[in-house]
Amino acid sequence: MIVRLSSIGDILLTSPFIRCVRTTFPNARIDFVIKKQFSELLSDNPHLDNLYTVKNDATIADILKLRKQIVSNNYKFIFDLHNNFRSNLLLFGISARYKGKIVKDKKEQIKLVYGKKNSYKNIISVVERYFRVGYPVGVQKDKKGLELYWRNPVEREAKKILEKAGWVDRQDYFAIAPGAGFFTKRWPLEYYEKLIELISKKYGNIKIVILGGITDQEAGRRLAGINNGVVDLTGKLTLLQSGAVLSKCKMLVANDSGMMHMASAVNTPVLAIFGSSVRELGFSPYGGRSYIVENRKLDCRPCSHIGRKSCPKEHFRCMLDLTPEWVFRKFEQLYKKIKRS
Repeated sequence: MIVRLSSIGDILLTSPFIRCVRTTFPNARIDFVIKKQFSELLSDNPHLDNLYTVKNDATIADILKLRKQIVSNNYKFIFDLHNNFRSNLLLFGISARYKGKIVKDKKEQIKLVYGKKNSYKNIISVVERYFRVGYPVGVQKDKKGLELYWRNPVEREAKKILEKAGWVDRQDYFAIAPGAGFFTKRWPLEYYEKLIELISKKYGNIKIVILGGITDQEAGRRLAGINNGVVDLTGKLTLLQSGAVLSKCKMLVANDSGMMHMASAVNTPVLAIFGSSVRELGFSPYGGRSYIVENRKLDCRPCSHIGRKSCPKEHFRCMLDLTPEWVFRKFEQLYKKIKRS
C-alpha cells in the first residue's frame, strides 16, 4: 500500500514510484490511499489495483474507519509518502513486514527559509525522496519520468471541447496556467497579459489555451479578452481532461503549481516561473524539457517552503522583477528548441 493524500503536483510526482513498485512486485496487489478530490489522477493508472479515498473534510472517525479496512488487508509493505498527521493516524499500530515513511528535510528547510542559510549539498527531487522510502525493500528508480493515464473517452471529450473552442489540426497550440495555491507563487496577471500580447505579435498563428480550476476563472476570462487567439478553459475541464489537452500543446507557461507537474507527466515542455519557490525544495519540473525563470539575486527567497498570501517584504520583487519581456525571451528559446527536436 502507498499513501499520498494530496495535492496535484505531489501525487503526480509519485507516479515513477508507483511504476517501479509494480516492476519490483509484478504479481502483488498494489493499493493507494488518496484524497477523493484528487483520485481522478490515479483512477486509470494501470500499475494500481485499488484506490482508497479520503474526504477532504474527513474526521478522525472517518480515518479510523478506513484504518480498519487497511488492517484487514494484511499488507506486507506500506509506503507512507506523506508523513503528516492524517497518514500517521491512518497507519498507527498497523503491522507489516515493512513500513517506511518519507523523511522530510525540515532542518534544511528551516535554515533556508528562516535563517537564509543554504545547507543543501545537492538539490534532491521529491521523487528521489519518495524512492528512498522504497529502497530498503528493493524498489529501484528507473530513468523514466512522470506519468498520467486516461481512457479513450477522456481523450474524445477533450478533443470535442477543443474543437468547440476552434481547434484546428496542425496549428501550434500553447497553454498558459496563471494559477497557483499561494499569492507569492503567482506571476502577476498583467504580466501574463503582456506576455500573450508579445507572443501574438511575434507568432500570429499561435493559439493559446488558458488552463486552471474554478478559482482561476476570473483570470481566464481576463486573459481570453486579449484577442481571438486565446481560448479560456479554466473551470471547464476535469483533471484528466486538462492532461489530455496539455498533451496536445507545444508548451506550457505556468507558475510553480500542479499544472506544471501535469505538463511533465504528459511530456509537454514547460516554462516555469518561480517566485518564492526555489529548486532546493525539490519541486522543480521532473524529467522532460523545462526551463525555470527566477530571480536569483534576491536573498529573501524562499520566504516559505509552500508559499505565502502576501510578500513579507512588501516589494514582491521575486515576481515583479521577472518582466514579461524577460519571460518572452525564454519562451522563444524553448520554442526554438522544441521546433528543432
